[in-house]
Amino acid sequence: MNKVNMPSLKRTLVNSVAYGTLKHYKGNEVILLTPAGILSGEFVECPESAAGLKSESAEFQTMMLLELSTQYKDEHQIQKVDGNDGFLPLKNVILHCSNDRIYKFPYLTVFYDQIIAVAQGNFND
Repeated sequence: MNKVNMPSLKRTLVNSVAYGTLKHYKGNEVILLTPAGILSGEFVECPESAAGLKSESAEFQTMMLLELSTQYKDEHQIQKVDGNDGFLPLKNVILHCSNDRIYKFPYLTVFYDQIIAVAQGNFND
């Protein structure tokens, strides 16, 4: 493998934990430590079709982001994004800030380069 097109270890581990919450650790959230605070939310798996999805749904928004990403790669003749480039789609997100403020987002796109640490579980337990 060409090391230039190689995903980072961080990206690989974050994806493994996120996918694990869908497959092996159902009912758990993805918990991310970021410069903004601690994010907890559900990983959004992209459906195969937009049929029946509401435009405000997390699944529809994820499909749109993936489509835009594909267009970007096509326009710039990129086969695969490397390193920490990319994003993790989450829904029902809660951001716990260090100043004790809490923000809620129905959907949030988190870029890999903003992730410091990752875990799975239930933050409020």
